[in-house]
Amino acid sequence: MVARLLPQLPGLQLEHFEIAGETISILLRATAITASCPACGTPSSHIHSSYSRAPADLPWAGYNVHLHLTVRKFFCKCNACARRIFTERLPELVAPYARRSARLAQIVSLVAFALGGQAGARLIDHLGMPVSASTLLRCIRRAADQPTNTPRVLGLDDFALRKGRIYGTILVDLENHRPIDLLPDRTAETLAAWLHTHPGIEIISRDRSTEYTRGATLGDPQARQIADRFHIVANLREALERQLDRNRSKFGGIVLPRAGVADEGNQTVPTAAQRQPAPRSAAEETAWQTRRARKQARFARVRAKQQAGESINSIAAQMGISRSTVYRYLRSDSDPTATRMSVPRSILDPYLPYLYVRWQAGCENGVQLWREIKEHGYPGTRAMVARWVAQQRQTPAKTGPRKYQTPQYRELRDTARQEREQRTPSSKRLSYFLLRQPTKLNMAEKAVLQQLREVCPDIATGYPLVQEFLQMVHKEIGEQLDSWMSKVTVSNLEDLQRFAVGLERDKAAVRAGLSEDWSNGQVEGQVNRLKLKKREMYGRAKFDLLRKRVLNVI
Repeated sequence: MVARLLPQLPGLQLEHFEIAGETISILLRATAITASCPACGTPSSHIHSSYSRAPADLPWAGYNVHLHLTVRKFFCKCNACARRIFTERLPELVAPYARRSARLAQIVSLVAFALGGQAGARLIDHLGMPVSASTLLRCIRRAADQPTNTPRVLGLDDFALRKGRIYGTILVDLENHRPIDLLPDRTAETLAAWLHTHPGIEIISRDRSTEYTRGATLGDPQARQIADRFHIVANLREALERQLDRNRSKFGGIVLPRAGVADEGNQTVPTAAQRQPAPRSAAEETAWQTRRARKQARFARVRAKQQAGESINSIAAQMGISRSTVYRYLRSDSDPTATRMSVPRSILDPYLPYLYVRWQAGCENGVQLWREIKEHGYPGTRAMVARWVAQQRQTPAKTGPRKYQTPQYRELRDTARQEREQRTPSSKRLSYFLLRQPTKLNMAEKAVLQQLREVCPDIATGYPLVQEFLQMVHKEIGEQLDSWMSKVTVSNLEDLQRFAVGLERDKAAVRAGLSEDWSNGQVEGQVNRLKLKKREMYGRAKFDLLRKRVLNVI
């Protein structure tokens, strides 16, 4: 019976086994007549001596298993061989110098690649194969890379080893859907050197990075480059935001619509993303006013220094802000950071109107109310709804049609309405109205778009151009790119013209991106997988370990 649980290898004999406590000891002996020298391969039957090895094996039904293996040493018969005495090898059972059997080592390696050090050590200990986290990391480092062929279609993108400071590059075979290599930086020279050693690539899909453009051109000038459509549209959105910033003072009267789900008559149940703000204390309001005054003063100082003739770098250094912030202040006709986003105090706040209506209708069952708002997207627990119900029962009964609308609720509602009406929408939010397809806008959103075009002539001019470009993206008609760029050139829209100039510098790749199916969508997915691996490894995600785990797909 025990023999059936052992590897079925020729030249291996089971002599004895015993169970002591929670350990099973199995005595094995090698019985092959000859063995081959690992250095020269010459077979020999001249035995020198024997010795014992005790590698661990897979546990059996909760018992730890230790193999006591008797192996022999042989004299090498080749006079020219530098190794005069060698030990017979049993690679199918245990590797040379190994302390674990081959099948146990394989399981340990799989756990190491799947979970990393600490998590892998916790799991494998429960499975009866205790291994330290450091040992698992050593297994990862010792593992050989899986062989990969040079891809025909290569996708590449950057990823953060240390966000904002250190970045690397991931290379993905877009046809086989798997990563093939990681580079320690995102410079053109490193990418070009990798491409030189992997000739034969026909298509390279990339973002709009100038370093990747230059690296692909230097490393493989014959490959056809494709600019990713997502990044092209992202660049268009950034240009729109800059154009909107130039006209920010004109958007004060625009009120963005609130999306909701109609239910129970004419009542509206807001979604979780539309949480109304809770009333602020006097201290909170004073602190916010102070921050707002400080930002407005900084905005005025930046514009004054620019009018005095100071350079962008000098202003950024003196003010202690980034160059991009200086550019943003200079192209905007009002302070772009003066508005505030209201943060809710409770995830229950968006559902208070619905709860008050149901309470007024006579439903005082907390479980039932929780079930109803759960269907509308409430992400919280039943306990929070139960506390709200308890508070309502402690409140004295009132008369009138709004008897369950407490003063706190009315103050919350009025404060939210006032802030929505007074707040100037951000350029980022307004840009999405211009980027969405007209057929996907509801009536309220179409009204906002129409108001945008009425108050801002630049938007009225640029909106048809934006929609025409998006049609090229959706329908993959890159041959219309030259015509579109000509229209932008005569439009007098400065930021869209800059966007068109950038497209001109990378026209061949952009036209290919607007005409072909290849994109960097797969690469972005692999970057997400890489981020998961990196976070699983906590502070020990050095580049060599990260590369091994990402490339060795289990």
